[in-house]
Amino acid sequence: MERVYPALTSQFVLLMLASSVTSQISAEELTAVANYIQSDTYRAFESYITVAVFYPALSFVMRLGFWGLGLLLFPRRRRLGTPL
Repeated sequence: MERVYPALTSQFVLLMLASSVTSQISAEELTAVANYIQSDTYRAFESYITVAVFYPALSFVMRLGFWGLGLLLFPRRRRLGTPL
């Protein structure tokens, strides 16, 4: 049972890293982009809807990126389902 905890904590750390990076980008950059679009077009609703649609797509792409980076940095040493 004690072998499960390091795997769970490493997954939790990766999840926190991905969500914090995505939140930082969305809070500053995407809001600034929405404000810039709004100042040029005078359409507040459409610019924020665009940003709201772009945010989950960015989160998904970053999650896939961190997953791929994790596979490159930490290759699996054994096949799943085999005894330790």
